[in-house]
Amino acid sequence: MYNPELAATTSQAVMLSILIVATAFFAYFVVSKRADIFGAILLMLLTAFMARNYYYVVYSAGAMLVLATVAYLTSYDEGTVSGALFWAGIGLFASLMIFYVMPETVKMGQDQAFIYIVLVPSFLIVLISDWKGKFNFEWENALAILIPIAFALAFVSMVGTSHIIWGAAIMLFGIILEYFNAGFASTVAFVSGFIIWLDDVIGYSLYPNYGNTAALHILGPVGAGLALIYLYLLVWGD
Repeated sequence: MYNPELAATTSQAVMLSILIVATAFFAYFVVSKRADIFGAILLMLLTAFMARNYYYVVYSAGAMLVLATVAYLTSYDEGTVSGALFWAGIGLFASLMIFYVMPETVKMGQDQAFIYIVLVPSFLIVLISDWKGKFNFEWENALAILIPIAFALAFVSMVGTSHIIWGAAIMLFGIILEYFNAGFASTVAFVSGFIIWLDDVIGYSLYPNYGNTAALHILGPVGAGLALIYLYLLVWGD
């Protein structure tokens, strides 16, 4: 159903969610070296820069999936084109789902910089996890980025202003899973908690008059210590 509010959505907000999925796809491409995944990343980024609003992304994703289906059903050899169209369409629809669960402050462009800050350490943690043999399948690299970010955004939207203690608690849960060599599950849990914790750390630091500074002074160092413990277990725990 057509929604005027979604039609009025700025391209910058949609571009952010597309970048999240593109980063996850790139983590998968680093280990798989699949040309169709790389092509899908390029198509998604092209769509992000050209789309004027939410519905332009919807139409583009649908068109790509239709073209990929037609290419699959025909007898011609399209090479990596059909695969790139298919995964780009799937990736764009995943981007729209992530956009839907984003907090309003992110959608309105008030704290989008936080997501860009989050993507770098999340990407590095996932690559280190893969390097240490924590994943059984290459596609888990992509899910280990997508699931935590989607969960963290939805969690922040539901919980509200102060959630630093929840982030630290989920980080601790991820450390416990890592201690027992839970692999993919420990990565997803820790990165989810890390994002939730980091959101309040950045927010309280930038806007001390509007945040819980007491919680920041206690749980800020606690979270940093948990991050160091997790990295130690991840890199040297074996």
